Amino acid sequence: MSLLAGQGSCGVELCEQCLERGVAREGAGRLHALLVPTGGGGLAAGCALATRAPQFFPGAAVYAVEPEGYDDHALSLAKGERVGLVGNPPSLCDSLQAVSPGANTFPINARLLAGALVVGDEEVRHAMRVAFEMLQIVLEPGGAAGLAAVLAGKLPGGSIRGKTICIIASGGNLNLEKFAKVLGCPNSKM
Repeated sequence: MSLLAGQGSCGVELCEQCLERGVAREGAGRLHALLVPTGGGGLAAGCALATRAPQFFPGAAVYAVEPEGYDDHALSLAKGERVGLVGNPPSLCDSLQAVSPGANTFPINARLLAGALVVGDEEVRHAMRVAFEMLQIVLEPGGAAGLAAVLAGKLPGGSIRGKTICIIASGGNLNLEKFAKVLGCPNSKM
């Protein structure tokens, strides 16, 4: 459980920063959704526990975001129990290739998550490019999953216009050669 507490600190910091920036706890101007890249589910569970706490944003919808072929949380949430996957294809999001939700974290996620969103490799590539070109942020593929979900319109309820959406954009664990290849520049040399 100490790992879960450590993961939750990310959610606490996010919530504190939202409050410092004037995001309301409820009503107009509230935090509508938080998207968390998810493999085994520890980061999602920790962030959901923190974010949905009464002193922060109990009405916020927290979503796990997973790569296609590794949608174990989406399937498990739909079934109401942990589902294991077999025969999974390679994914650009190598840091999120869990084949089953964690035994300790799934009960928390089943209780607190609004759902799980699934993104494809091309959506992740696009999100990495947008993060780099528009935000000057280098994200590893798994860390770009939440942004990919938003850009691809995966959030339920249609438009995000006028809503406050937070995305955990974590990890820059890739070298220049892999980053260039992911963005479609396989022969780039620096």
